[in-house]
Amino acid sequence: MRAREAVLSVHDAFPVEHCEELVASLCGLDRYQASDGIGAAADLVASAAERAGLREVTLRRYPADGRARWWTFRAPAAWTPVKATLDLLEPGGVRRVAEHPAHPYCLATYSAAAHARGVPLIDGTDPGAEAPPGALVLLPSGRGIRLGPAIAGLQRTEAGGVVTDIPAERWHDQPVSGRLELARDSRLYAFSVPPATMAVLLRAAREGVAAAVTVEVTGDAAMPVVEAVLPGDEAAGETLLLAHLCHPAPGANDNASGVAALLGVATALAALPRRPGEGPVRFVWGPEFAGTAAHLHGRRGPRPAYVLNLDMVGEDQAVCGCPLTVEGGPGHVPSPLPALAADFAHLLPAPASSYAGAVPLRAWRWEEVPFSGASDHALFADPATASPSLALGHWPDPYRHTSLDTPDKVSGEELRRAGTLAGALALFLRGMGAGDRPYLRSVLTDWALGRMVAARRLARAARPGNDGVVDPFSQDRLGGFLRHQAGLAAAVLPELAGDLGAHAEALAAPHVPSPPLPPSPQPSRRLGNRWPGPFNFEGLLDAATPADRAWLAGQDDGDPSAYTKAVALALALATGAEFGQAVVQAAYSTWLPIDPAFAARLMDVLEAADWPRNDLTQPS
Repeated sequence: MRAREAVLSVHDAFPVEHCEELVASLCGLDRYQASDGIGAAADLVASAAERAGLREVTLRRYPADGRARWWTFRAPAAWTPVKATLDLLEPGGVRRVAEHPAHPYCLATYSAAAHARGVPLIDGTDPGAEAPPGALVLLPSGRGIRLGPAIAGLQRTEAGGVVTDIPAERWHDQPVSGRLELARDSRLYAFSVPPATMAVLLRAAREGVAAAVTVEVTGDAAMPVVEAVLPGDEAAGETLLLAHLCHPAPGANDNASGVAALLGVATALAALPRRPGEGPVRFVWGPEFAGTAAHLHGRRGPRPAYVLNLDMVGEDQAVCGCPLTVEGGPGHVPSPLPALAADFAHLLPAPASSYAGAVPLRAWRWEEVPFSGASDHALFADPATASPSLALGHWPDPYRHTSLDTPDKVSGEELRRAGTLAGALALFLRGMGAGDRPYLRSVLTDWALGRMVAARRLARAARPGNDGVVDPFSQDRLGGFLRHQAGLAAAVLPELAGDLGAHAEALAAPHVPSPPLPPSPQPSRRLGNRWPGPFNFEGLLDAATPADRAWLAGQDDGDPSAYTKAVALALALATGAEFGQAVVQAAYSTWLPIDPAFAARLMDVLEAADWPRNDLTQPS
């Protein structure tokens, strides 16, 4: 099927109103990874998949005891919040300041059950304050406190719980609570409250006002994963589409939008005639990372030919101010998907044209972004499980992980755009054949040239780097970085290597010889691909020593890109690359500067974790 035909067919068949209704329904459910709410959401999705005409609709419920594992991926702990209240026992009467589920996001995930009255309030930022047994510790934002280490420290005390808030200046006095997640085995409970509520609590603490706390939870739910298939010719290879089902209510864009858009894709594709030789398309909805790991671990047969992941795809750009983002995999996985997605994005119908009608005009934006690995497509980036993958999303969304992520932030047309992009890619890929090679050559050439030009422009605006840091935009690395962009397209179609290589050399002029690779602190060290299953950052935290875990947490606190750098480095090492090659490979995949000292410390962490000989991470 030709590209334009695929785009227009899916666009016309996409059920916008039905997807908007599904988003609203999902927002009424607390979809913690193993909870009654996500169970109800899975039932809703499975029923909708059957009505859409999908085959082999299966709802699997996995143990949620926090111990079951798929490779290094640990099952969530069953946790369903039933009721939670936080009251101030003021002289004039009881004053309620937080209540679940009436106040979305107010109760932290994995809060322990509690029922206490006369609870003392303590300002946790006061160095002279001591928390008596059962105290409720206030950790207001904006005072330089690191929330993660502070809560971990309170776990070792006799404190009963924690209250925190979101920085007030970000929300201009809007009543907003932010996502807070405790350890799965937490003995604490915690609340997230708006800044104004935190001010009330701090004043109450100064005045000696006590509190009453109730937290009721259950722990008997399972972890659901929904799968469904559009049948096809197995020999053509399967295209896998994913959307993560989990999130506290409301979670409209993250990720009710992805769940609904994926159902819209399924509905549209099922309504179109199936052509001879087209491959199957599989749809999976489940908890982020854990659900995909469970599906992948239990998979029989070959790997998916292609993987498309929908995560946060419904943002109303006029409200949220963030473009649609298209993220490919790391450089070691050859893939035509980013190039195809770029061309398909230009083929999406435009509502208007220029004054004379010469060119289409769009009131929405999209951007291609480099690999970050912060969603389910990361499981298909490891050499052990690699498939060409693409993630669709939006960034930065100011309402993400807050109580303000509500259906009014979702655009039906944006759902349609993202869903059309994913659905048209799936439709094209399932029927792609030898006759599409000229088209593929054209889009790969356009894409690679566009990437090289974009990289060259960014290099001109780049700030001087630090000595020793591998920065793909530095003058001494730019030539190699541009050649890398050409190589990504040539890895899909080798005949492109000559022409694109020549363009890379021209754009790199004046030529500066690339510096040597960063030296390894220990030249004999090489990890190789020795871990069972795909790389798992959470599994690394589980297996790391306490000191290494603290270092990883500190890196993440101080550098928003630390997670992406760590994932990319681990994946590069898993390809068998030696230390210096892995640092450069990770920098080129992420477009981020990487300090070899950070890479060497991470290598120490990986080796100390020793996953292959860990009894908890036996190969399947």
